[in-house]
Amino acid sequence: DKEGKNSMGSSGKRTLLGMASRDSTGEVFFDTFVAMYGSAGFQEDFLGEAFDGTGNFTGTTENFRVVAIKKALLGVALVYASHELESAQNKAAQGMLTDNGAPHAWDEGWAFLYGVDGTSSAYEVSVKRDKDYTGVDVAPSLAPIFNEGLKAVRGSYNAATARAAANGIYNAWVVTYLRAAHKYSYKMQKAYDAEDHIEAYTYWRTIAGWAYKISATDATTIEKLLAPTVNSTTVDSKVHCKVKSAAENILGQLGFNCDYLAGYYTDNVGCSACSFSGAAKSIRHGISEHAEVCHSTNTELATNRVQSRSKCMIVLASIVQASLL
Repeated sequence: DKEGKNSMGSSGKRTLLGMASRDSTGEVFFDTFVAMYGSAGFQEDFLGEAFDGTGNFTGTTENFRVVAIKKALLGVALVYASHELESAQNKAAQGMLTDNGAPHAWDEGWAFLYGVDGTSSAYEVSVKRDKDYTGVDVAPSLAPIFNEGLKAVRGSYNAATARAAANGIYNAWVVTYLRAAHKYSYKMQKAYDAEDHIEAYTYWRTIAGWAYKISATDATTIEKLLAPTVNSTTVDSKVHCKVKSAAENILGQLGFNCDYLAGYYTDNVGCSACSFSGAAKSIRHGISEHAEVCHSTNTELATNRVQSRSKCMIVLASIVQASLL
Protein backbone atom coordinates (compact mmCIF):
# COMPACT_ATOMS: atom_id res chain seq x y z
CA ASP A 1 0.00 0.00 0.00
CA LYS A 2 1.04 3.68 0.07
CA GLU A 3 3.04 3.14 3.27
CA GLY A 4 4.76 0.05 1.90
CA LYS A 5 3.60 -2.16 4.76
CA ASN A 6 3.56 -5.21 2.51
CA SER A 7 7.05 -4.78 1.06
CA MET A 8 10.03 -4.52 3.37
CA GLY A 9 13.45 -3.58 2.05
CA SER A 10 16.78 -3.80 3.84
CA SER A 11 16.43 -0.20 5.03
CA GLY A 12 12.73 -0.32 5.92
CA LYS A 13 9.37 -0.21 4.19
CA ARG A 14 9.33 0.39 0.48
CA THR A 15 6.95 3.11 -0.68
CA LEU A 16 5.59 4.04 -4.08
CA LEU A 17 7.29 7.42 -3.85
CA GLY A 18 10.59 5.80 -2.97
CA MET A 19 10.28 3.37 -5.86
CA ALA A 20 9.29 6.06 -8.36
CA SER A 21 12.07 8.42 -7.29
CA ARG A 22 14.83 5.80 -7.08
CA ASP A 23 17.82 6.65 -9.27
CA SER A 24 18.99 3.32 -10.68
CA THR A 25 21.46 4.82 -13.13
CA GLY A 26 23.84 2.14 -14.34
CA GLU A 27 21.15 -0.53 -14.59
CA VAL A 28 20.39 -1.70 -18.12
CA PHE A 29 16.60 -1.31 -18.20
CA PHE A 30 16.54 1.95 -16.24
CA ASP A 31 19.23 3.57 -18.38
CA THR A 32 17.17 3.13 -21.54
CA PHE A 33 14.47 5.38 -20.05
CA VAL A 34 17.05 7.99 -19.05
CA ALA A 35 18.31 7.92 -22.63
CA MET A 36 14.79 8.49 -23.94
CA TYR A 37 13.45 11.01 -21.44
CA GLY A 38 16.69 12.72 -20.49
CA SER A 39 16.30 12.41 -16.73
CA ALA A 40 16.67 9.80 -14.01
CA GLY A 41 13.52 11.31 -12.51
CA PHE A 42 11.34 10.28 -15.44
CA GLN A 43 8.83 8.43 -13.25
CA GLU A 44 8.61 10.90 -10.38
CA ASP A 45 8.35 13.84 -12.80
CA PHE A 46 5.55 12.22 -14.79
CA LEU A 47 3.55 11.32 -11.69
CA GLY A 48 4.11 14.77 -10.17
CA GLU A 49 2.74 16.48 -13.27
CA ALA A 50 -0.25 14.14 -13.34
CA PHE A 51 -1.03 14.81 -9.67
CA ASP A 52 -0.64 18.57 -10.03
CA GLY A 53 -2.10 19.09 -13.50
CA THR A 54 1.10 20.76 -14.70
CA GLY A 55 3.54 20.19 -17.56
CA ASN A 56 2.21 17.54 -19.92
CA PHE A 57 -1.07 17.52 -18.00
CA THR A 58 -1.83 21.23 -18.07
CA GLY A 59 -5.47 21.71 -18.97
CA THR A 60 -6.38 18.02 -18.81
CA THR A 61 -9.32 16.66 -16.85
CA GLU A 62 -9.09 15.03 -13.45
CA ASN A 63 -10.21 11.68 -14.88
CA PHE A 64 -7.48 11.86 -17.52
CA ARG A 65 -4.88 12.42 -14.81
CA VAL A 66 -6.28 9.72 -12.50
CA VAL A 67 -6.06 7.10 -15.27
CA ALA A 68 -2.51 8.23 -16.02
CA ILE A 69 -1.49 7.83 -12.37
CA LYS A 70 -3.07 4.40 -12.00
CA LYS A 71 -1.45 3.04 -15.14
CA ALA A 72 1.88 4.72 -14.39
CA LEU A 73 2.08 2.74 -11.15
CA LEU A 74 2.33 -0.39 -13.28
CA GLY A 75 5.42 1.16 -14.81
CA VAL A 76 6.85 1.92 -11.37
CA ALA A 77 6.45 -1.73 -10.39
CA LEU A 78 7.95 -2.94 -13.65
CA VAL A 79 11.00 -0.70 -13.42
CA TYR A 80 11.47 -1.79 -9.81
CA ALA A 81 11.20 -5.42 -10.85
CA SER A 82 13.98 -4.77 -13.36
CA HIS A 83 16.04 -3.17 -10.58
CA GLU A 84 15.80 -6.39 -8.59
CA LEU A 85 16.93 -8.45 -11.59
CA GLU A 86 19.91 -6.17 -12.14
CA SER A 87 20.66 -6.18 -8.41
CA ALA A 88 20.62 -9.98 -8.45
CA GLN A 89 23.23 -10.06 -11.19
CA ASN A 90 25.43 -7.58 -9.35
CA LYS A 91 25.20 -9.63 -6.16
CA ALA A 92 25.93 -12.84 -8.01
CA ALA A 93 29.03 -11.26 -9.54
CA GLN A 94 30.17 -10.48 -5.98
CA GLY A 95 29.73 -14.12 -4.99
CA MET A 96 26.49 -13.63 -3.04
CA LEU A 97 25.02 -16.85 -4.35
CA THR A 98 23.24 -18.21 -1.27
CA ASP A 99 19.50 -17.80 -0.92
CA ASN A 100 19.62 -14.53 1.01
CA GLY A 101 21.77 -12.90 -1.67
CA ALA A 102 21.35 -12.86 -5.44
CA PRO A 103 18.50 -15.44 -5.54
CA HIS A 104 16.51 -13.37 -3.03
CA ALA A 105 16.84 -10.27 -5.22
CA TRP A 106 15.86 -12.19 -8.35
CA ASP A 107 12.79 -13.58 -6.58
CA GLU A 108 11.76 -10.09 -5.56
CA GLY A 109 11.78 -9.13 -9.23
CA TRP A 110 9.06 -11.71 -9.76
CA ALA A 111 7.15 -10.46 -6.72
CA PHE A 112 7.01 -6.90 -8.01
CA LEU A 113 5.84 -8.15 -11.39
CA TYR A 114 3.28 -10.68 -10.15
CA GLY A 115 1.94 -9.22 -6.88
CA VAL A 116 -0.10 -11.37 -4.52
CA ASP A 117 -2.03 -13.53 -6.96
CA GLY A 118 -1.29 -12.19 -10.43
CA THR A 119 -4.14 -9.67 -10.41
CA SER A 120 -3.97 -5.88 -10.11
CA SER A 121 -0.37 -6.13 -11.22
CA ALA A 122 1.87 -5.66 -14.24
CA TYR A 123 1.62 -9.41 -14.79
CA GLU A 124 -2.15 -9.18 -15.20
CA VAL A 125 -1.69 -6.79 -18.12
CA SER A 126 0.11 -9.58 -19.98
CA VAL A 127 -2.75 -11.95 -19.21
CA LYS A 128 -5.33 -9.48 -20.51
CA ARG A 129 -3.43 -8.59 -23.67
CA ASP A 130 -2.91 -12.30 -24.39
CA LYS A 131 -6.70 -12.62 -24.43
CA ASP A 132 -6.99 -9.68 -26.84
CA TYR A 133 -4.57 -11.12 -29.40
CA THR A 134 -4.69 -14.49 -31.14
CA GLY A 135 -0.95 -14.81 -31.63
CA VAL A 136 1.75 -15.64 -29.10
CA ASP A 137 0.88 -15.68 -25.38
CA VAL A 138 3.29 -13.71 -23.19
CA ALA A 139 2.11 -14.45 -19.64
CA PRO A 140 2.89 -18.21 -19.63
CA SER A 141 6.42 -17.49 -20.87
CA LEU A 142 7.41 -15.25 -17.95
CA ALA A 143 7.77 -17.74 -15.08
CA PRO A 144 10.05 -20.09 -17.07
CA ILE A 145 12.39 -17.20 -17.93
CA PHE A 146 12.42 -16.12 -14.29
CA ASN A 147 13.19 -19.74 -13.34
CA GLU A 148 16.09 -19.78 -15.76
CA GLY A 149 17.53 -16.58 -14.35
CA LEU A 150 17.11 -17.76 -10.77
CA LYS A 151 19.08 -20.91 -11.52
CA ALA A 152 21.81 -18.79 -13.11
CA VAL A 153 22.38 -16.71 -9.95
CA ARG A 154 21.97 -19.46 -7.35
CA GLY A 155 24.81 -21.65 -6.10
CA SER A 156 27.06 -20.76 -9.01
CA TYR A 157 26.90 -17.79 -11.36
CA ASN A 158 26.28 -18.09 -15.08
CA ALA A 159 26.52 -14.43 -16.08
CA ALA A 160 25.63 -14.98 -19.73
CA THR A 161 22.45 -16.91 -18.92
CA ALA A 162 21.37 -14.43 -16.23
CA ARG A 163 21.84 -11.52 -18.63
CA ALA A 164 20.00 -13.32 -21.42
CA ALA A 165 17.13 -14.18 -19.06
CA ALA A 166 16.77 -10.58 -17.89
CA ASN A 167 16.80 -9.28 -21.45
CA GLY A 168 14.33 -12.01 -22.44
CA ILE A 169 11.97 -10.79 -19.71
CA TYR A 170 12.28 -7.19 -20.87
CA ASN A 171 11.61 -8.24 -24.47
CA ALA A 172 8.48 -10.13 -23.38
CA TRP A 173 7.28 -7.00 -21.56
CA VAL A 174 7.73 -5.06 -24.79
CA VAL A 175 5.26 -7.37 -26.53
CA THR A 176 2.60 -6.87 -23.85
CA TYR A 177 2.83 -3.10 -23.67
CA LEU A 178 3.15 -2.54 -27.40
CA ARG A 179 -0.04 -4.56 -27.67
CA ALA A 180 -1.65 -2.17 -25.21
CA ALA A 181 -0.52 0.86 -27.23
CA HIS A 182 -1.74 -0.89 -30.38
CA LYS A 183 -5.14 -1.68 -28.85
CA TYR A 184 -5.89 1.74 -27.40
CA SER A 185 -4.51 3.70 -30.36
CA TYR A 186 -6.94 1.69 -32.49
CA LYS A 187 -9.75 2.95 -30.29
CA MET A 188 -8.37 6.48 -30.60
CA GLN A 189 -8.48 6.31 -34.38
CA LYS A 190 -11.94 4.75 -34.50
CA ALA A 191 -13.46 7.44 -32.27
CA TYR A 192 -11.22 9.60 -30.11
CA ASP A 193 -11.79 9.25 -26.39
CA ALA A 194 -9.49 10.87 -23.84
CA GLU A 195 -9.42 7.83 -21.56
CA ASP A 196 -8.42 5.52 -24.41
CA HIS A 197 -5.74 8.04 -25.29
CA ILE A 198 -4.11 8.22 -21.87
CA GLU A 199 -4.31 4.43 -21.51
CA ALA A 200 -2.52 4.09 -24.84
CA TYR A 201 0.18 6.52 -23.77
CA THR A 202 0.76 5.36 -20.20
CA TYR A 203 0.88 1.69 -21.16
CA TRP A 204 3.32 2.60 -23.92
CA ARG A 205 5.45 4.58 -21.51
CA THR A 206 5.84 1.48 -19.33
CA ILE A 207 8.31 0.00 -21.83
CA ALA A 208 9.16 3.09 -23.90
CA GLY A 209 12.80 3.14 -22.82
CA TRP A 210 13.50 -0.47 -23.76
CA ALA A 211 11.69 0.09 -27.07
CA TYR A 212 13.88 3.16 -27.59
CA LYS A 213 16.96 0.98 -27.16
CA ILE A 214 15.63 -1.35 -29.85
CA SER A 215 14.62 1.38 -32.30
CA ALA A 216 14.97 5.02 -31.25
CA THR A 217 13.23 6.28 -34.37
CA ASP A 218 10.13 4.14 -33.93
CA ALA A 219 9.95 4.76 -30.18
CA THR A 220 10.12 8.50 -30.75
CA THR A 221 7.34 8.22 -33.32
CA ILE A 222 5.02 6.45 -30.87
CA GLU A 223 5.91 8.88 -28.08
CA LYS A 224 4.91 11.89 -30.20
CA LEU A 225 1.72 10.30 -31.52
CA LEU A 226 0.43 9.36 -28.07
CA ALA A 227 1.79 12.21 -25.94
CA PRO A 228 -0.58 13.51 -23.22
CA THR A 229 -0.46 16.97 -24.83
CA VAL A 230 -2.33 15.59 -27.86
CA ASN A 231 -6.09 16.17 -27.76
CA SER A 232 -9.21 15.55 -29.82
CA THR A 233 -8.37 18.35 -32.25
CA THR A 234 -4.66 17.64 -32.67
CA VAL A 235 -4.64 13.83 -32.70
CA ASP A 236 -3.27 12.37 -35.93
CA SER A 237 -6.10 10.99 -38.06
CA LYS A 238 -3.94 7.91 -38.71
CA VAL A 239 -2.67 7.59 -35.15
CA HIS A 240 -3.27 3.85 -34.94
CA CYS A 241 -1.84 3.04 -38.35
CA LYS A 242 1.34 4.90 -37.49
CA VAL A 243 1.61 3.36 -34.01
CA LYS A 244 0.98 -0.06 -35.56
CA SER A 245 3.74 0.40 -38.11
CA ALA A 246 6.25 1.62 -35.51
CA ALA A 247 5.32 -1.20 -33.10
CA GLU A 248 5.76 -3.78 -35.86
CA ASN A 249 9.18 -2.32 -36.63
CA ILE A 250 10.25 -2.56 -32.97
CA LEU A 251 9.04 -6.14 -32.67
CA GLY A 252 10.65 -6.97 -36.00
CA GLN A 253 14.01 -5.80 -34.67
CA LEU A 254 13.64 -8.49 -32.00
CA GLY A 255 12.77 -11.10 -34.62
CA PHE A 256 9.13 -11.16 -33.54
CA ASN A 257 6.92 -11.55 -36.60
CA CYS A 258 3.42 -10.38 -37.44
CA ASP A 259 1.83 -13.02 -35.19
CA TYR A 260 2.67 -10.92 -32.13
CA LEU A 261 0.13 -8.22 -33.02
CA ALA A 262 -2.37 -10.50 -34.75
CA GLY A 263 -6.03 -10.98 -34.02
CA TYR A 264 -7.18 -7.85 -32.23
CA TYR A 265 -9.19 -6.03 -34.89
CA THR A 266 -12.95 -6.06 -34.98
CA ASP A 267 -12.85 -4.17 -38.30
CA ASN A 268 -10.34 -2.52 -40.56
CA VAL A 269 -9.38 1.15 -40.20
CA GLY A 270 -7.33 1.29 -43.38
CA CYS A 271 -3.85 0.46 -42.10
CA SER A 272 -1.28 -1.29 -44.24
CA ALA A 273 -0.86 -5.00 -43.61
CA CYS A 274 1.99 -6.14 -41.40
CA SER A 275 5.15 -7.12 -43.26
CA PHE A 276 7.99 -9.13 -41.75
CA SER A 277 11.21 -10.38 -43.27
CA GLY A 278 14.08 -12.33 -41.83
CA ALA A 279 14.34 -15.22 -39.42
CA ALA A 280 11.45 -15.28 -36.96
CA LYS A 281 12.30 -15.72 -33.29
CA SER A 282 10.27 -16.66 -30.24
CA ILE A 283 10.02 -15.23 -26.76
CA ARG A 284 12.76 -16.84 -24.70
CA HIS A 285 11.71 -20.29 -23.51
CA GLY A 286 13.43 -20.42 -20.11
CA ILE A 287 13.13 -23.59 -18.03
CA SER A 288 10.14 -25.23 -16.35
CA GLU A 289 11.80 -26.42 -13.14
CA HIS A 290 12.34 -24.12 -10.19
CA ALA A 291 14.74 -24.15 -7.24
CA GLU A 292 14.67 -27.38 -5.22
CA VAL A 293 13.86 -25.52 -1.99
CA CYS A 294 10.33 -25.15 -3.38
CA HIS A 295 9.83 -28.85 -4.07
CA SER A 296 9.07 -30.25 -0.61
CA THR A 297 5.68 -31.92 -0.23
CA ASN A 298 5.78 -31.12 3.49
CA THR A 299 4.03 -27.75 3.56
CA GLU A 300 5.33 -26.69 6.97
CA LEU A 301 8.90 -27.73 6.14
CA ALA A 302 8.78 -26.06 2.76
CA THR A 303 7.39 -22.86 4.25
CA ASN A 304 10.07 -22.75 6.95
CA ARG A 305 12.81 -23.36 4.40
CA VAL A 306 11.46 -20.65 2.15
CA GLN A 307 11.24 -18.14 4.98
CA SER A 308 14.73 -18.92 6.26
CA ARG A 309 16.38 -19.18 2.87
CA SER A 310 15.34 -17.98 -0.57
CA LYS A 311 11.84 -16.63 -1.13
CA CYS A 312 11.37 -19.08 -3.96
CA MET A 313 9.53 -17.30 -6.65
CA ILE A 314 6.67 -19.74 -7.15
CA VAL A 315 5.87 -19.57 -3.44
CA LEU A 316 6.63 -15.87 -3.26
CA ALA A 317 4.02 -15.12 -5.88
CA SER A 318 1.29 -16.15 -3.47
CA ILE A 319 2.61 -14.66 -0.23
CA VAL A 320 4.32 -11.37 -1.07
CA GLN A 321 2.37 -8.19 -1.76
CA ALA A 322 4.02 -5.88 -4.25
CA SER A 323 3.63 -2.15 -3.51
CA LEU A 324 1.54 -1.51 -6.60
CA LEU A 325 -1.88 -0.20 -5.70
